[in-house]
Amino acid sequence: MNKQLVALLVTVSLLVAGCDLAPTLDEIRAEVKATGTITDAQLKRLSELANRKTKVGKRIKYLSLNGLTSITDAQAESLSKVIARELYLNGLTSITDAQAERMSKQNYGVLSLNGLTSITNAQAARLNKVTWLYLDGLTTITDEQAESLSKRRMGEDNVDFLWLNGLTTITDEQAESLSKVDFLWLHGLKSITDEQAESLSKTTGLDISADLRPLIRPHLHH
Repeated sequence: MNKQLVALLVTVSLLVAGCDLAPTLDEIRAEVKATGTITDAQLKRLSELANRKTKVGKRIKYLSLNGLTSITDAQAESLSKVIARELYLNGLTSITDAQAERMSKQNYGVLSLNGLTSITNAQAARLNKVTWLYLDGLTTITDEQAESLSKRRMGEDNVDFLWLNGLTTITDEQAESLSKVDFLWLHGLKSITDEQAESLSKTTGLDISADLRPLIRPHLHH
């Protein structure tokens, strides 16, 4: 075998090996979980993986980065370019208004931010574009936030879903606003007033604690 052919074979082998060294989705998730952060290189690779069609012509729909505990505005912008119908970022305990804006740019069917313990009014106004929105880490919200979240973008089937299982109390005004959400989860509520029960009974689907369900039933319209 001549030297030129040997050199060519070595080059091809190195190229193949290099391709094999590119991290998989599971490897990136493991690294993110271990460090709590994500690098620009990892984000670029995620975009490549998520936007690439599989052998059956489908793209990645489900992207879980629950190990991520912090993110920069620039990284949120990069993440918004990753095509995925479902994005889970439950490790984030806070986000900036700019990050909420960037996350709302992508047409996420599901966005899970259960690690957030509070949000700003501006963030609520931006996150309302998500069809399935998980915010179970919130223990309180303002009347303005409840109104913003109730104006959420309708999905393909003209329905929307909102999880607020961390709330233990709500105001009458918040109950009236949230009644506009089609499917609403409020498992953390400890008590509700008769007026709140009347408002919440207007939702298409309400998931509330078993203790409070008897208060809702008299207001249901058959």
